[in-house]
Amino acid sequence: MSLVEARAIHTLVIAHKDRLARFGMDWFEHYLEQHGCKLVIINNEALSPESEMVQDLMTIIDGFSYRLQGLRRYKKVIKAAASDNSNSL
Repeated sequence: MSLVEARAIHTLVIAHKDRLARFGMDWFEHYLEQHGCKLVIINNEALSPESEMVQDLMTIIDGFSYRLQGLRRYKKVIKAAASDNSNSL
């Protein structure tokens, strides 16, 4: 962002829109435009607002499900660490 503000970047090329930002893409496009930077999206599929909303919701659900899976995986480790700490007190 500091390079864009310094106008050191004239063109930002990304493969997919969601690689720059999952949400708030309009803000980023405006920000880049205000600082003289052109945004080029290689795979820019046009979606209806409904389809875009569904994709955003699925992304949120996917992220939280991975987080929950990670917590389940380390549940034993967390319990062991907690019991070790309580035994040392």
